[in-house]
Amino acid sequence: MVPAPYALRCPTPDVRGHGLDALEQIIDQEGADTVAGFLAEPIVGASGGALVPPEGYWQAVRQLCDRHDILLLTDEVMAGFGRTGTRFALDRWAVLPDVMVAGKGLGGGYAPIAGVFATEEVGAAIGKAGMNVMFHTFAAHPSACAAADKVLEILDRECLVDQAAATGAVVKARLCEAFEDHPHVAEVRGCGLLLAVELVEDRASLTRYAIEQRITTRVLAEGLRQGVSFYPGGTGEVRDVVALGPPFTVGAEEVDLMVDALVAAVNAVTL
Repeated sequence: MVPAPYALRCPTPDVRGHGLDALEQIIDQEGADTVAGFLAEPIVGASGGALVPPEGYWQAVRQLCDRHDILLLTDEVMAGFGRTGTRFALDRWAVLPDVMVAGKGLGGGYAPIAGVFATEEVGAAIGKAGMNVMFHTFAAHPSACAAADKVLEILDRECLVDQAAATGAVVKARLCEAFEDHPHVAEVRGCGLLLAVELVEDRASLTRYAIEQRITTRVLAEGLRQGVSFYPGGTGEVRDVVALGPPFTVGAEEVDLMVDALVAAVNAVTL
């Protein structure tokens, strides 16, 4: 395990260097010949709450993996298929993984479907080894594949990936303005329509609320009373993160409702 690029709480100002040093250190510690691959979310979704790495991080990770002959595997289950304002999150840095897992947005909520995608080189290696890996009980389910095919068509036809980028920028700017001086909002972060707000007991010291205070749960409950369903981010170690992931077709009225509801919910619980 290596630390995710978490700028808000990074122990050094060099977030990129901190993450890369940790990755290189564990590769050296374990021995590069024992490391099959490095697996990570290009933009951390619910577990960290829309953590976006700094520029240059993923390009350097790609170079590090290539230098040690290690596969780069990415989890785009949450961020893929347009959620972050690009086709896939890693596209933001023009980096190609060796293996990618993606789902959720592929079916647009209409059908459960996920995919594992790989480069020609990875596919050729599997074929050369004589491995039959393409036969699974629910693989290529016709109705799910039909839904995914139509979702991908609509994404292109209605330019919804670009719309997610544009709308997300508006929502983020509105939230940054609303929480600019809020004593209990440490950060508004994310990109596209994968956004999050991290709440703290004290903004200056970044002191977290005690777990027993159930801050996130209370904010979510208040959000529902305001007419909007937000969702909790974090793992326990990372906590008190309220995330937003609306449909790509969200309009101006819904943006107003989301922002107003989140501000009201945070204020009701923390002030």
